[in-house]
Amino acid sequence: MRTPPVIRYTVFIMVILKPFKAIRFAPSATLGDQLAPPYDVISKQDQSALYQQHPHNIVRIDFGQYEPHNPPHNTVYTRAYSQLTEWLQSGVLQRDQRPAYYIYRHTYILPTGESKSLTGVMGALQLHPFEAGQVIPHENTMPGPIEDRLALTHHCQANLSPIYTLIDDPNHDLNTLMATFLLNQPSMTATTTAGTYELWIIDDTSDIHRVGEMLASRPVVIADGHHRYTTALHYQAWAKGQPTVPDPESDYTLAFVTAAQHDGITIYPTHRGVYDCPFFDSNDWLDRIRSVFDVSVVSDVGSFTSRSWPMGTIGLVHSRDVWVLSPPDPAFIRHYFPTNASLALRELDVSILQQVILIGLLGMDLDTIAAKQRIRYYKSVVELESDVATGVTQAGFLMQAPPLSALTTICIEGEKMPQKSTYFYPKLITGLVMNPVDPGESSYSIHQETRHEHTH
Repeated sequence: MRTPPVIRYTVFIMVILKPFKAIRFAPSATLGDQLAPPYDVISKQDQSALYQQHPHNIVRIDFGQYEPHNPPHNTVYTRAYSQLTEWLQSGVLQRDQRPAYYIYRHTYILPTGESKSLTGVMGALQLHPFEAGQVIPHENTMPGPIEDRLALTHHCQANLSPIYTLIDDPNHDLNTLMATFLLNQPSMTATTTAGTYELWIIDDTSDIHRVGEMLASRPVVIADGHHRYTTALHYQAWAKGQPTVPDPESDYTLAFVTAAQHDGITIYPTHRGVYDCPFFDSNDWLDRIRSVFDVSVVSDVGSFTSRSWPMGTIGLVHSRDVWVLSPPDPAFIRHYFPTNASLALRELDVSILQQVILIGLLGMDLDTIAAKQRIRYYKSVVELESDVATGVTQAGFLMQAPPLSALTTICIEGEKMPQKSTYFYPKLITGLVMNPVDPGESSYSIHQETRHEHTH
């Protein structure tokens, strides 16, 4: 876990985050029971539990249960549309009458017992293709999740959960501005097992102008939600072929924006495990590792994870042994990387693992890795250690949380980190604020044109 540092950008581009008329649950003492984590972290067991938790839990729309015996016209997507329509008609869900920004605060407890609060502003972020450099990704996406989210968006015509974005804010302008709003009582409060969620509705015209102006000159980096953003781009492309009015809602997507320097951000690493790899069946596999890395031994997994190691250091778990792979000279491993790979990318442990070990030594390729073949991802060190001990996984690789400065430097250079390089915690809750994206509707007009202001 790392504290986000100050970030220096070399590109400055106008980004529009506009207010919108959100769909929200009607005020209720059971609001917390109606919310859910993002779809991509919900297991089948979690899904069933959320179904049982409340008859109006948002999971029934955002990540409905698959029912194999239903006819082809009755799918998770048609049922999502039916539920959304029914809940809007019955008043379970309500549409705000005035466009607004929404200040979101999640107070949560870390495993260490420390209490932290993640605070940011939610709005409708103007969509641009990644190559325009206004909204900057840090990871690649896969087609399966995009197809799923796109089908859901077509049926529901709403962004049900936000993307998580960061701005560079070394002077703490955003936090200072939000603090003035947080002096008031929140408009909504909900409590779940993950903590307490509070929402402030910012719909005063002068306050809207203050927020919009403060954010307008800052590029955003996607911290979490690459598949959702890419889905929104696909939906936008479809909507452009439909009858529209100026400023259609489909040109925007629901986004949460916070400062990269905000102390409420927690970043965890995502560890890796491999299986069915002939490399680890050979007698000389450790010698081959030593041909690239300086290798030392620690007593156990905890001895690795409890320390802060130099950037690029990797922990290797095999059988009952734990090795520390010290980062090689970036020049020595340059041939493992694409010729245009930056130094920042070549110094990152997840990049070294992918390019040098998985591809270079183990013989995998990018398609295999993207398809999650012969590789597993772990949030829990205990689970990884257990899988290695039982043989479910041949070997585990312990990662460190990447410095946020490295992530943004790589993004600004137009590069992408390997998949699942970061795990931003906590995940943004689904169901507190939803954004309608009917391609023929406009809830708010901002008379601005997107400007490119490149500095060299």
